Amino acid sequence: MRPGGVYLCEDVHGAFNRFASYVGGLAHKLNEMPNWRESHDDPERRLASATTMFQKRINSIHLYPSVVVVEKNRADVSELVAPKHGTQWQPFLK
Repeated sequence: MRPGGVYLCEDVHGAFNRFASYVGGLAHKLNEMPNWRESHDDPERRLASATTMFQKRINSIHLYPSVVVVEKNRADVSELVAPKHGTQWQPFLK
């Protein structure tokens, strides 16, 4: 796939579809965060993690009924960052 490219595969259905199971595993790999680092002094970089080789190249995986869509990044991503938003968690009052 070229940078920024999209791969679409249809007719992915059935309870035991091996390709659907494989793609589900790939989607889980996008959530791997083996090297999270916390930064208490920089709210723009609250949590950060270096990317795996897979995360560098794949932007997203979409699973729809009978269709799989994989989008490739236009350029490699070196880091995933979770910035801090807001100030402090406020519990719901009953």
